[in-house]
Amino acid sequence: MNKKNDKSGIKKLFFALIIIVTCVSCVKDKNGWDKTTETSFKINCKKAMLANSSMTDEQAEFITDCLVEKIKQNNIKAVDVEKAENQQLILQFGKECSESWNKRQQK
Repeated sequence: MNKKNDKSGIKKLFFALIIIVTCVSCVKDKNGWDKTTETSFKINCKKAMLANSSMTDEQAEFITDCLVEKIKQNNIKAVDVEKAENQQLILQFGKECSESWNKRQQK
């Protein structure tokens, strides 16, 4: 991979992580991940990704779904997503989801 592609990939990942933080701040006033909360989170997250990056619809949907699954697997409640102690972990999830997307596209 050349340096131009490396910088482009890093830039996309950086924007994705910023968008994920924005998505995380959209979850409020719910104790758990009921269907309505999850759907709302996914819609807001996907909209933010599409508005603030060059991601495709398919890529934004994949990363959003992956992010929600990782958050839920780690028993982070919707109401706790915004808490400072969860931010680093959620950013890591976003990075992992972006990397999963990239690996999927290389196949």
